[in-house]
Amino acid sequence: MSSQIKQIQAHYLPIEDRILLKIHTDEKQVFHAWLTRRYLKLLLPVLQGQHPQTGEAIFDTSQNSVEGNPSEEPQFDQAYQPPESADFPLGEAPILLSRMTFKGFDTDFAELILEPEEGSGISLSYQPKFIKALLTIIQQTIETADWQFDSFIHQSPESGVLQ
Repeated sequence: MSSQIKQIQAHYLPIEDRILLKIHTDEKQVFHAWLTRRYLKLLLPVLQGQHPQTGEAIFDTSQNSVEGNPSEEPQFDQAYQPPESADFPLGEAPILLSRMTFKGFDTDFAELILEPEEGSGISLSYQPKFIKALLTIIQQTIETADWQFDSFIHQSPESGVLQ
């Protein structure tokens, strides 16, 4: 995804027993993806800043500052508003996420790519401030779902991962 993310929403759908993740960008691109319990067990530690293979801390929680104009930063705490005349690069139907890939992991432009079994996925910036916002949104939705992920949601301060 080459454009900036404008809004993110995660919503639990009981009939599906999964979470619908909606993302739209400043270029009116819309991405919909299903998050299952199994996938979230893999994704949550990564969003908490743990290396996917070693479990070691990837970034320091003190790296939450972002340079630039604060008025240009996404507002993740506002109600989701889908853009008019939206473009759906992955199709209008949500993709079912099953894999994740890192690109540029050892650079300042690291990306986390959330992918279906086949086809294109959603590329997200793996920067502390954005990842923390995404984690917060997903944690709130997990609490609504009552999936009892307490061990994944509440990490100890000594672990060096995002809270």
